[in-house]
Amino acid sequence: DSPGYQSGYGPGYRTPATVAGAINKNGAWANDWPPVEAEDFPGKSFSLSYYKYKTLSECHFKFYLEYISGVEEASTPATGPQARILTPPLFGSLVHELFAEVLNSAGPALSLSPEVVGEIIRDKLVYSWGPKINDYFLKYYQELFLKKIRSSLLHFLALLRTRTRKKPIQDLKSEWRPRKSGTPFYRHEMVDVYLGGRIDLLLDTGDTLRVVDYKTGAGHSSQLNFYALLIKEATGTETRIEREIYDVLKERLQPGTAGGEEELAAIIQRELAELFAGRAYQGNPSHCRNCPWLDLCRGVKEG
Repeated sequence: DSPGYQSGYGPGYRTPATVAGAINKNGAWANDWPPVEAEDFPGKSFSLSYYKYKTLSECHFKFYLEYISGVEEASTPATGPQARILTPPLFGSLVHELFAEVLNSAGPALSLSPEVVGEIIRDKLVYSWGPKINDYFLKYYQELFLKKIRSSLLHFLALLRTRTRKKPIQDLKSEWRPRKSGTPFYRHEMVDVYLGGRIDLLLDTGDTLRVVDYKTGAGHSSQLNFYALLIKEATGTETRIEREIYDVLKERLQPGTAGGEEELAAIIQRELAELFAGRAYQGNPSHCRNCPWLDLCRGVKEG
């Protein structure tokens, strides 16, 4: 579940004006840090994705701003040719969409001709993503995707066919969101927290599940552990879960470490317990460097 897929507003969305209204004229929050309140979680339910968890583990105040308050990050709109340039998040989203469509078209046989893969890429670039990309750069992006990304897609399919030769795939789920389980992952008087997210690729060979996460940048094994935990929470399965990261640009499958989800579950639960025990979305100075919310955070801390 990449950051580009996250929605801009949390379940307890408040307008920027509402958030700003809670800050006094000196720039300080009326009660130092914003308090954790029941109205932050409408319906007493909250879906915790991997990226929400990572933000929470870094800084509770940043978590509040990005997923609870809904206040938007201040930015200067780009103009001219820069207005529709293919930024890293946009590139990652496009790659995920292409892999999803190709894998869905290939199915459990994992077979698709280079010509069909090329057509899928052209259709996505021209019709789906063309309006989001400046015409000046489009021809260069077409060359990039038709060569490098097509090559990576075909190589990925070939790798999967080789690995599943002895154990054919019985089911393939691409961009899969497990349904919320009936039992909360973490329960508090204010809210029931459920794990959520979108798994890039899940392959079922009968006695084994394989989770594959696509990356166009850095990846981390903790994300694979999160997805393994998410599957177990949602389905109750005891089936062995293998996990891998596919580096799209290097065309390389990197195996994850088996196990680790139980330890991660304990870490996430401790983080949630600390948030509710502290009763405030407190900032963490050790993560201030390069934070997009630094100016607002300084206003709160120095008030």
